[in-house]
Amino acid sequence: TDRAVPPIGGSQPKSVFQIGGAGAVGTGSLRGMPGLATLRDAGFSVWPFDPPAWPRVIEIYPRCFTGPVVKSDPRARDVWLATHASPNPRLQDGAPGLAHHLGIPCFRPDIESLARDSEDAFDAAISAAAMWKYRASLASLVPTTEATLLLEGWIWDPHHPMPTGTPTA
Repeated sequence: TDRAVPPIGGSQPKSVFQIGGAGAVGTGSLRGMPGLATLRDAGFSVWPFDPPAWPRVIEIYPRCFTGPVVKSDPRARDVWLATHASPNPRLQDGAPGLAHHLGIPCFRPDIESLARDSEDAFDAAISAAAMWKYRASLASLVPTTEATLLLEGWIWDPHHPMPTGTPTA
């Protein structure tokens, strides 16, 4: 299911089962899966496996909302935030900035500062803003019965929804 997300600036999500190599997330997946069970036991709905309910856990790929940016480079994060999340709702070329697209006037200064200082905080701020913008999509998510998706899950992206009507194995 990781291949369902189109490449963005040469970057694409990795399989939850990839243990080694550049960008491997398999080890983190294996360590995180027990945490999903703990969250489920605490009353969270884990999408796309559980019936819809709040609070809900989703898998998100922040690059779907940032486009190509070298987020490991503090200067690139700074430029991206200044261009896309500044208080000015329009960029110099007249195109709406990301804050406009995400339905927020701008990031609060403390959030923007954290996003500038850390790659993880950058991802978190963008993800939170995207989830706010597309909250109707989050509210309408349904569980899957498709065997592959029950094994691998699905990355939430309102622009590339999970396939429906797929036969089960």
